[in-house]
Amino acid sequence: MVIEVGLIGIGNIGTGVAEYLRDHGKSHGLHLKAVADADPAKRQNARLPDTLLTDDAYKLIKDPQIQIVVELIGGENPAKQFKLDAIDNGKAVVTANKFTISRYSKQIFEAARKKGVDVRFEASVGGGIPIIQALQESLAPNDITLITGIVNGTTNYILTRMSEGMEYKDALKIAQDKGFAERDPYLDVSGQDAKHKLAILASVAWNTWIDPASISCEGISEITTKDIDFAAEFGYAIKLLATGRKHGNKVELRVNPTLVSISHPLAKIADEFNAIYLDGNYCGPQMFYGRGAGRPATTSAVVADIMHIAKNIRRGVRDELLSLDKQYELVEDPVSGGYFRLDLRHIAGSLAKVADILARNDISIKDSVQRNKFKRELDGDIVVPDIITVEPVADSKVKKALAELEKCDRVSGKPFYLRIED
Repeated sequence: MVIEVGLIGIGNIGTGVAEYLRDHGKSHGLHLKAVADADPAKRQNARLPDTLLTDDAYKLIKDPQIQIVVELIGGENPAKQFKLDAIDNGKAVVTANKFTISRYSKQIFEAARKKGVDVRFEASVGGGIPIIQALQESLAPNDITLITGIVNGTTNYILTRMSEGMEYKDALKIAQDKGFAERDPYLDVSGQDAKHKLAILASVAWNTWIDPASISCEGISEITTKDIDFAAEFGYAIKLLATGRKHGNKVELRVNPTLVSISHPLAKIADEFNAIYLDGNYCGPQMFYGRGAGRPATTSAVVADIMHIAKNIRRGVRDELLSLDKQYELVEDPVSGGYFRLDLRHIAGSLAKVADILARNDISIKDSVQRNKFKRELDGDIVVPDIITVEPVADSKVKKALAELEKCDRVSGKPFYLRIED
C-alpha cells in the first residue's frame, strides 16, 4: 500500500524532505504527490518536476488521495490554519513547527482526536534527536522530575567560540556566516527559540499544556569572555539551558545562561550540537545528544514521523494523542545558587558595602574572588572585577539585590548575575 504525502514549504528542511521522498520514498511505500509553496523563487529553485509544484496549499489539503500533510513553513499563520484544515479533511499531520505546537498543541490534538488522525512533531525539538518519541513511549513508565538541556545550536556555537577567547559579536558573525544563526539572531540569542522548545518538552513529559509566555527567559547577549574565564576558574562552563523541574504538583520552568559544573555531561557539549538531560524515578539519569538543527538531522526526524504514520495507516491504527489536561502550579519564585559579577571601585569598604546589600536580601556569600589582572581606571577610580558566588536563593531576592547594587556608589556599571546548575 502506497501512502500519498503532501508537503507544504520547500525551504531548507522542506527541500531535504522532498529530496528524500523522491529518492527513497518508494522503498518505504511513500509517494510525494504534491509540494506547495507561495514563494515562486523557492518553487523555481526546487529540483522537482513542475507537475509536483503548486502555490496553493489547499490543492493538497483538499486532495482526497493525500493521507499525510507535512507542514514546514514555520511561524503562526497560515501554518496553524493549514494544520487544522488538513486535519479537518482527514489528513494526518507532520510538522517541525515549534511555534504552533508549543502554543496550540491542545487545539490541534483535540481536532485530530475528533477526526481519528495522527499528529507528530519530533523535529520541533532537538533536530534529529528522538526526544519526543522517547518521552511518549520508551520513558512513559517514569515520573520525569527533571528536563534540562541545550536545545539551541546557535547559542551553543557562540558560547563555544567565546570559550576559546572570541568576543560575543565576533562569534555571532561567524555563526551567521556558517549558517548557524539567522541574519536577525534575536529569537536564538534571546532564548525565545529555546523557550518554545521547553514548553513542548514539558507538555509531553507531564501531559499538560504549558503557555510559553509563562516561562522565565534570558538570553546570552550580556555574557562576556570574562564570564567564561571566571566560570572556568570556579569549575564551570556557561551554557544556555532550558530547564523544567517537577516538584510534586508544581513545575519550575526557565531558560537562562547557566554555570554548569565541568563534571556534568552538558558542560562538554560543543559547537552547534544539542543535548537533553533528564531524570526519571525508574530510568534514572538519561542524556540524548546529537545535531539539533540543519537539513540532514531535521529531515531525519520529519521522515521518521512520516514513516511512523504510514505504518499506522496500513495497520488501521493511530497513536493516542496527549490530552494535556493535567494541572500543575507554576513555581513563581524558584531557588538556585548563583554568581554575581561586579565591577567594584577600588576603595576601602567597597566589598563590605556589597556584602551588606546581599545580607539585607538574605543572600549568603559562598566565595569571593577579585580579578586584579582586569583592573582598569574609570572616572579617576581604579575598578576591579569581583566575582561572588552565593548559596541557593530565591529569584525575587536576587532581583532586589541587583537593583540595589546598581545604585550603589561602589559598583561601576550594571551588575550581572548567572545561575548555577550543579
